[in-house]
Amino acid sequence: MMQTPTKTIGFILPTASNYFGHTLMENLERAISEIGYKLSIALTNHQIEKEKQYLKYMADTTDGILIISDAQYYEMIADEVPSNIPTIFLNRKPMECPLTAIIENDYSAVFQAIFALINDGYENIACVCRNPDFSTTKEVLRAYRTAMENSPSGYHEEWIHFFDWKDGDLPNLVEELKAEGCNAFFTASQTLTEHFLDYLFLYNTQQEHRIALAGFSNIEHNTTLQQSIDMVTQPIKSIADLAAQQIIYLINNPETEPKDYIIKGTFRKRNYEPFSTKIKQSF
Repeated sequence: MMQTPTKTIGFILPTASNYFGHTLMENLERAISEIGYKLSIALTNHQIEKEKQYLKYMADTTDGILIISDAQYYEMIADEVPSNIPTIFLNRKPMECPLTAIIENDYSAVFQAIFALINDGYENIACVCRNPDFSTTKEVLRAYRTAMENSPSGYHEEWIHFFDWKDGDLPNLVEELKAEGCNAFFTASQTLTEHFLDYLFLYNTQQEHRIALAGFSNIEHNTTLQQSIDMVTQPIKSIADLAAQQIIYLINNPETEPKDYIIKGTFRKRNYEPFSTKIKQSF
């Protein structure tokens, strides 16, 4: 029996408390509204069981689902992914997932950002990420490793740190990495970048050996401080617009074969000298 159209699209995401989540949510609401649909939002707080519950609920209450999943493998949620309406995975895709996905690829931009630090004389670069299981994190680490293997200091696995800004001690991490010889950080999310940027801006005013920074930002979200460091800009508006277009297409064409769409982030050079200044010092 065909489901009665609800003119509603479901959006399941882990959190809206970070820059990526709430910016994508706002852009999706705009894009979905422009084509005459409503957006129903559910937050899982990074809990797979909640993710499965919302998939089951939205199978009966929406015409299609967009999801940022925390599942590393598709089999972790497969039983609850509806067969009666289309589901599209956004930003990252669980391993062995057979459904359509819109995936952000930042490999080239991350590589360029790290090499920009190296060219500025900051060769001992730590990479700070949040979750090692995400496909997006693994992509960042591949780019980081390649860049560092081609740098004078070489690749050091011990310079990779996984950090949760909600529970972690940022000042302690900075001192730990500095003691390991690091004179620059690459932060692998918008939220991490914002926290490190705020902290290091004040930290560097009191230090003889300043720490440089590069990280992530939204292409539409550029504060004055953000413009003082090199950035990987995430194409959030493009992801939202393509997601809205594709979910409606799949609703109207349910027999369409699954496909992966790749949207690339871009490297954005700083607009003026960074808060770390031109001093090119190593430890």
